[in-house]
Amino acid sequence: MKGEDENGQEVQGYLTAHLILDRSEILQETDSNYEPEVGELDGTVSLKTGTLIKLSKFYKREVPDINILERQLSQRFGISSQDWKIILFDSTKTEDDADYCREVGAFDIITMPDTKITFSEDRNAYRFDGNIFSDLKAGFELNGEFYPITGWAAYSKDPYKDDLMAGIRIYCRGKIAAQTTVFNRGASFSGEYSIRSYLVGEIHADWLDEQEEDLIQTDRRDILWSHELGQEFEQWGLALLKKVGNMSRNPVKKKTWELFKENSNIEERIQQAFPREEQNKIREEAMDFAQLIGQKMREDEVSDPARTEEIVQLSLTFGPHVTLDRKLREAYRCRRRNLKNCSNC
Repeated sequence: MKGEDENGQEVQGYLTAHLILDRSEILQETDSNYEPEVGELDGTVSLKTGTLIKLSKFYKREVPDINILERQLSQRFGISSQDWKIILFDSTKTEDDADYCREVGAFDIITMPDTKITFSEDRNAYRFDGNIFSDLKAGFELNGEFYPITGWAAYSKDPYKDDLMAGIRIYCRGKIAAQTTVFNRGASFSGEYSIRSYLVGEIHADWLDEQEEDLIQTDRRDILWSHELGQEFEQWGLALLKKVGNMSRNPVKKKTWELFKENSNIEERIQQAFPREEQNKIREEAMDFAQLIGQKMREDEVSDPARTEEIVQLSLTFGPHVTLDRKLREAYRCRRRNLKNCSNC
């Protein structure tokens, strides 16, 4: 359309709506409707289309730097779209500063190998490591109607350090609906540490807002699990947790064991303690014992030098004892065989 721009010049472009929102007035406890202030650019014409949001009057202690804010927005809006994008500008920096501008991208999480399962339009199956399995559907049925779910779930390569990465993000029509680590499950269950430390994912359930009662809480932080449909969704989610946990058990053990070997230097310690060729069996038993314990440790324990040293000392102690025990058992079985052969003569 034609109209005047902010400088009063006649141009061809896009009509501008300019509103100024005051948070303190919005939060006032009153029955009156809030009416935002109309800005000076309202009704002018702009050469570019888009939405510009300017935030001001921050509490200084609550303002994140642009990198953290980019991650926070990626967590909430990190779905790829050709229709729109978010660009951040830090007005406290100059344009040649590396942190002056950030384009919000997809929320990037590195997953642990061999732990990711995906759900697609094939409602009767999911994919894992390139294979299709049907023991967990991509959705669930309730009262004769199927509620599809697409997306993925996995374990992250490393335990997440903050709540931004925690758990599975649930989207409805491309917008964040909730974020959950345990699908409303209570505490103190088997594998809880791994689930709460490693579980990540992104699933889409566009039917969440199609019900008479919207299943998405107002703050978009959780689901109304008490609703009949929410309860079925919860049961599906708990089955997903069990499936991901079972499939991730061996990769987690492998990762923990590799980290334990690196932190404890167990291989060199065992070699130093039992260096002779005839002590090869002792070295093997000591290493097997260390792996048996080390791979079941939590990552915070593996990173604790005192805790890893305990396992190293136990391994060095048990290696000779286990080897001796096996030798005695072999000798006993051999003697039994010899006695049996002698009695048959």
